Amino acid sequence: MPVCGEPCEWQTCSTCATAAQQEQVVDLIMGTRMNEIDPTSDELADILVTLPCRHTFTVETLDGHCGISDYYVRRDGVWSGLAPTPTDIQKSLACPLCRGPVNTKRYGRIQKRADLDMAEQVMYQSWFLANITNPMIGQNVANSSRRALQEAAQSTEGFSLETETERVVQILARQTASEPEDDDENDRSTPADKAKLEFISSKSLFPINVESMRGKTLKRFGFSGAVAKEWNKCIWNLMTAYNTAVTISQERFPLLRTYDAAVSVLDRYYSELLAKGEVVPPNTVISFEDFALLKAKAASGFPAPPKAHLRFRVEAFWTAIDIRFKVVALVESLTLDPNLRNSGTVEGLRAFNVFLMDCAKHDAQRAIDLSEESQSQRQVLRSVLLLMRAEWQAFAIRATSCKPGPRSPIVVQGLIEEAEDGCIKAKQVIERRRRTFLERMGGHPDDQTWAYDNFVQPAEEYVNKWVEIRTRIRETSRGLSDEEKRQIIQALAEGNTRELPIGQ
Repeated sequence: MPVCGEPCEWQTCSTCATAAQQEQVVDLIMGTRMNEIDPTSDELADILVTLPCRHTFTVETLDGHCGISDYYVRRDGVWSGLAPTPTDIQKSLACPLCRGPVNTKRYGRIQKRADLDMAEQVMYQSWFLANITNPMIGQNVANSSRRALQEAAQSTEGFSLETETERVVQILARQTASEPEDDDENDRSTPADKAKLEFISSKSLFPINVESMRGKTLKRFGFSGAVAKEWNKCIWNLMTAYNTAVTISQERFPLLRTYDAAVSVLDRYYSELLAKGEVVPPNTVISFEDFALLKAKAASGFPAPPKAHLRFRVEAFWTAIDIRFKVVALVESLTLDPNLRNSGTVEGLRAFNVFLMDCAKHDAQRAIDLSEESQSQRQVLRSVLLLMRAEWQAFAIRATSCKPGPRSPIVVQGLIEEAEDGCIKAKQVIERRRRTFLERMGGHPDDQTWAYDNFVQPAEEYVNKWVEIRTRIRETSRGLSDEEKRQIIQALAEGNTRELPIGQ
């Protein structure tokens, strides 16, 4: 029995086939011949498909040959949904015997993806001829983006919090405190407010500009040009890696450009057919222009724009946020240095860190939004973890800003209430996000296990940190010691909350 939807005139009946056709091997793995197929069976191993070249194979054989499992999700023996398309370049499907085309509707999504990849390579070749050289020629953008992000993350591994702190302290200790830059005497906004207004945009599609961490921005908080210059030297490797992440997030993948071009051409084609009356839209309230666009998108093989590039944009956000956490830890460690304790620079550094943490929380939320848009449910959970980390870290840093020794009851009560709110919110986020993830993924046991191992467990660690720091504040009115603060900062710089001092 052939697959429904395939051209009947092409198909070969195992019962009516000629003697020569009956001897053809139709299962390339098991070596099964056509005359051994059970025509009454509904199993994929017994269903035949004849290609335009007139070679016949079982559906099971062609499914494996065409890699259908890379494009669709199979659960409990049933194809149950679409899978994210592969990120590497796909080749056109070909008959296993003669390399003829596989123009079979069952594999239409796979072939259309291969056609788009071929068009992408043609675009690269055209660009190369026009521009003489192109480092991306012959490479896949997804692979090169992945490598670039990995290299950016690895380049920050040599960052030494202790060494860089010592380096900046030497020049900060020689600086005379000055007022933050203020262009308008009547403007009552803080330097952090002004910096947020310039760099943070709720509609930004990319990580916040690297300029937000450079010395030029630091000068807004009352630091000299000499300090700003030394600061840039200190975080040069971090800024380079951060810039790489931002650049990758802004990459418009050729697959997306090809999709746009294909839809544009098809839209004109269907518009012309509508104008000639050769195509009639359905009897619904829809304009000819909208109908032509819908037809064009459907004909392109992608009813919606490809979203694979969003995956790398989200990962670029992750890399950028991790780098910003390192910069935050560096700034906070400067505030604890005994050489700066009595200088006028500490308040400026703390204000700068408030701004940096606002940037981190903003970018973490944008990573969540992009993950939702791409419908990458696992990326959503990973991005939520980053936001939870940023919110907890912001509170921990504020705790390190308190001077050692007794604190007023009002300050203590305010910290306790904020820690309680943070704990409650974290618990609610875990349950809501876990439930949403399982609903969207169908509640499969594998997804439940993944969610617990990769989201619930690490997220509950942040809940425990909120509980521990709340308990510590409630049980004692003393502030954190400098040594405890340094341990917190070191753990945060390394992205590790498991090695915090007890109670932190």
